Amino acid sequence: MLKQFPNLAGPLLAVAGLWLVTLITGCAYGSAAPMSGLFDGTWVSHQLGYDVQLQEPFGVAMQTRITTVQNGDPVFRMISSEGKRFTARQWLSDGIWHTVTGELKQDGKLYCSDGAKI
Repeated sequence: MLKQFPNLAGPLLAVAGLWLVTLITGCAYGSAAPMSGLFDGTWVSHQLGYDVQLQEPFGVAMQTRITTVQNGDPVFRMISSEGKRFTARQWLSDGIWHTVTGELKQDGKLYCSDGAKI
């Protein structure tokens, strides 16, 4: 005999959907600890107010230093990449998701679309 469980699919899908939308809609980093992808690792940023743990194509906040983001919050979603360059959506300290472009330079640091050293 099977017991019917409450239908939790709707609420679970809604939470998963919100999380994915947040990731899809979101660069100041220092050196990364290499993982599997070219940009994978923990990127340190004093300008952002948080560091980013990136595992392509997603990134979450780590070591937060601002109150508007918590450790583990989705803050980065890579849209495309080619070689050492990428385009992404990133949540910035103004509370808005921005489209950013970045490039991994010879010095091992990422530089963003605004020209700031990351």
